[in-house]
Amino acid sequence: MLSSPFRAATELLMTIPGVSEVTARVILAEIGDDMSRLPTAGNRISWAGLCPKLDESAGRRRSNRTRRGAPWLKTVLVQAARAVANKRDSYPRTQYYA
Repeated sequence: MLSSPFRAATELLMTIPGVSEVTARVILAEIGDDMSRLPTAGNRISWAGLCPKLDESAGRRRSNRTRRGAPWLKTVLVQAARAVANKRDSYPRTQYYA
């Protein structure tokens, strides 16, 4: 059973399409409810290890692999994105396959 401050945060996260209760709990466990450490979405995605690095010199791309990040957070965010992408006739699906 979750304590009351985390219950409210979990329910708020579950309003996001593709985020289940387990996903919301992992997000809270990995990031926490204090967003001052990672103030922007870019900071959070980078910390999770989901943004590819940009290694380009003289117009040639060398590597664009994603870096290692928080393994549990990375896994549940990818699963949530895949769940939303599999829902037919939805805006996130069209963005995912665009």
